[in-house]
Amino acid sequence: LLVDSGRKTVAAVAIVERIEGGLIVGRVQSGSLERERRLERLRVRLVRRALPAPASLRVGMPSAARAALRFGCGAWTLRSPAVASYRIEPAGRLAFRMTREGSRDSLAAAASAADGRAAAIWPDTLHVSLFDDAADEEIALERGDLDVALFGPGELSARLRNDPRWQNRLFADGGALADASADSSGTPATMAAPAPFPVLTPPDLMPYVRALGPSYLLGMLDCAPARRGAP
Repeated sequence: LLVDSGRKTVAAVAIVERIEGGLIVGRVQSGSLERERRLERLRVRLVRRALPAPASLRVGMPSAARAALRFGCGAWTLRSPAVASYRIEPAGRLAFRMTREGSRDSLAAAASAADGRAAAIWPDTLHVSLFDDAADEEIALERGDLDVALFGPGELSARLRNDPRWQNRLFADGGALADASADSSGTPATMAAPAPFPVLTPPDLMPYVRALGPSYLLGMLDCAPARRGAP
C-alpha cells in the first residue's frame, strides 16, 4: 500500500493480514505518518508486488512419534515440496537441511507446467526440525527459533489457541499427508477423515507462507513403509 498526501507519497505499507470485516493490518516499511495532521486527506493506493523469497526458512513439523502422524507408516522422513527440488541432508537428530537444486528460473518453469505454482518463491534453504512433543514445538515457535510451525489436528495447547498473536492461523489439508504416504509406501494410508493441520507463523510472514501453500509443507512429510511386526 502507498499512502499519498496530495502529490507526494508519504509512506509505503506492507499488508500483514486481513481481518474479518474488511479491516487490514499493515506495517510501515518506509516513510512516516507522524507529521500528517489531517489524516482524512490521505489517500491509499494498492500496489501489487511480487513476494520476496527469503534466503532461508526455519520450519517445525511433527515427528513420527506424534499421534497425529500414525497412519501405519514407519519412520517419517522428508521429501522436497511438489513444486520445487531440494537436496536433503541430516543436520542432527530430527533436524534436516534442505538446499534447493537448479536455478529459480528452471524450477519456476517446471512448477508452471505441473500445477501453475511458482517455485521461485521457495527459499534457497529450508531448515526443518521434527519434534516428538507438540509442547516443545510450541516453545520453539514462541521464542523465535522457528519461522513457521505445522501441528497435527487437536495438538495446539489452550495457551496458543487463546494467544492473540496466533489467532489468525493457516491450515494444511490433511489429505496431502495421506497422498504422501500412499505415494511412498505403495499402499493407501488410512485416515478416519483428512482433518486440517494448523500452520502458525508470525503476522509479517503470513502472506509469504500463504503463498507457499501450507498443504505443500505438509506434503513434505514422507512415509516410509512400516517394518513387519511393528505396531
